[in-house]
Amino acid sequence: MILTNEILVGINYLNINHYKNLGYNVKCNNKILIPIEDLQLESNLKIIAVCDVCNNEKIISYQKYNKNIKKYNLYTCSVLCSQQKIKYTNKIKYG
Repeated sequence: MILTNEILVGINYLNINHYKNLGYNVKCNNKILIPIEDLQLESNLKIIAVCDVCNNEKIISYQKYNKNIKKYNLYTCSVLCSQQKIKYTNKIKYG
């Protein structure tokens, strides 16, 4: 689960079209405050996430968070928590 609600994003020539398509009035080299839902999935900006297994808070890039929750929508912060995630998802897949 993501705790960060909004994030400050620097606008450049690589992401200006994304934010213009979302309806933001932006120019290059400006910074805007946006909700996390509008952030690009491959963004490397840091967010605060809470582990779904142990409730530990961790600072992680948004890109890595999305990769972690891609299949089963569960975020795990460590190897020990990921083992619990594997047990849970195997129960779902195989009964």
